[in-house]
Amino acid sequence: MPLVLQAAIVWAAGTALGLRGASVGAVLVGVLLLGVWLLWRGIALPADRVWRVEGAAALGLLGAVALTVGADLARQDARCAARAREARHWQLRLSRDAEPSAFVTGVMEDGGCRVRVAVAVRSGSAVAGSLVRVTRAEPTWGERGLLLRDAALAPLQGPRPLARWRNRVSAAIDRRFGADAGLAKALLIADTEGLTPELRDRYADAGLVHILSISGLHVGIIGAALLLLVEAARLPATSGRIGAVCIVGIYVLAIGAPAAAVRSAALFTALTATRLLQRPTSPWATFAIGALLPLVQPRTVLDLGWQLSVTGYAGLTARGALRGGRWRADCAAGARRCCAS
Repeated sequence: MPLVLQAAIVWAAGTALGLRGASVGAVLVGVLLLGVWLLWRGIALPADRVWRVEGAAALGLLGAVALTVGADLARQDARCAARAREARHWQLRLSRDAEPSAFVTGVMEDGGCRVRVAVAVRSGSAVAGSLVRVTRAEPTWGERGLLLRDAALAPLQGPRPLARWRNRVSAAIDRRFGADAGLAKALLIADTEGLTPELRDRYADAGLVHILSISGLHVGIIGAALLLLVEAARLPATSGRIGAVCIVGIYVLAIGAPAAAVRSAALFTALTATRLLQRPTSPWATFAIGALLPLVQPRTVLDLGWQLSVTGYAGLTARGALRGGRWRADCAAGARRCCAS
């Protein structure tokens, strides 16, 4: 197992434990005792095994850091939730167009806090991606976050460049697809706000609800299509592949960089780079890179989409290794060495 994959597993597990409220002090003491024992054992080990002990100690330290980061984020989230409940006005970045009598969602951006908020609009309007000030609302805190009823909106700032691009694409999809625009926007630009409950229920009953969100499969299909176009147009391999990577990266940023899409884009970039450099790599190493990159936002480790995406790809990679016979060959070689000794 590559060291980068071990580090990815330790970091994800430590962050998840911290976010779930694990006792940081108890785990840190356990990690410290384990590190001291490993270092003491390392003094009596042969030179070729010392690096394993040092690697284990380094992974233990990485896990302790991850746990501390997760616990700190959990405390910050609790403070932000309390601040959102006690506020009298809120600054939100809207995820869809708002108008009177509409029900919209957004993210509170105030003092470094990011809290998901649902708003029942009574007055005021703003386009998706705008920063607005919400006043005269009745706050209610539930399992899904903060709900603001009878809210009045006042625009503070227009959408950012990528949000403006999404708004233009969304308007074009509305014009072209009509009644099917909600489904088209979900599949093309990761905008699921227009999906009706009936449509979601039909896909859920068919076991296909995951298709309604941009996943790693979507990004992989786009990357493969771009590479086919490069070959069909007989473009230079190096510049064509670099261009394909850039287009995939811009697309993922434009749709809001969901965790599963970021993982797939990182894998596509790593595989393309290895082919350009003609360097063979372990599939587990590229998998670790794809799994780690979305964890730039540590809360992603609790995202169900990221968990399913990573677990599914890990299963496919393990199946490929078993089918290729590499594990059986390694086990057979180990058995022969054991019998010879």
